[in-house]
Amino acid sequence: MHGARRGPVKRIIAWYDGLIEFLGIIPGFLVGLVCVGTGLDLAMRFLQLGGMPWMIEVEEYVLFIIPMLGAAYVMRMGRHVTVEIIPDALPPAGRHALNIFAQGMSLLVCAVLFWFSLTATIDTYHSGSVVFKTFTIPEWIPLALIPPSMALLAIECLRKLVRS
Repeated sequence: MHGARRGPVKRIIAWYDGLIEFLGIIPGFLVGLVCVGTGLDLAMRFLQLGGMPWMIEVEEYVLFIIPMLGAAYVMRMGRHVTVEIIPDALPPAGRHALNIFAQGMSLLVCAVLFWFSLTATIDTYHSGSVVFKTFTIPEWIPLALIPPSMALLAIECLRKLVRS
């Protein structure tokens, strides 16, 4: 019976791990697209072909999307920014305790950001708030990336906390 339960859990974990890996690839692809688009825009302006005035706004959205999609992957890989002066000065037991404290605080912050971003997204959806720039889009659309990103980061913090 215990082995039967393990199969679905392993499949869910494998699916989740695959999702994080996939979300880690998308930012690189988006950076490539922005580089090509920006180069094309500059070339068009240089050749006096008009350019793409909407490209700057696309870049702004992509710069927001990249960390929202890739943050959990970066955390999993241990490639996020860390301050090592204090942990390096501590003995192993102190370093371990500080790591547990930091992961717990990170989990708490991600949970709070998840909740507030979720309520902000729902509020802007119900209010019908719109962003007027080159593109006119409902404000909730970019905000909708924040709750799942914070949820994935919270899961990664929890996994690191459990493994500590």
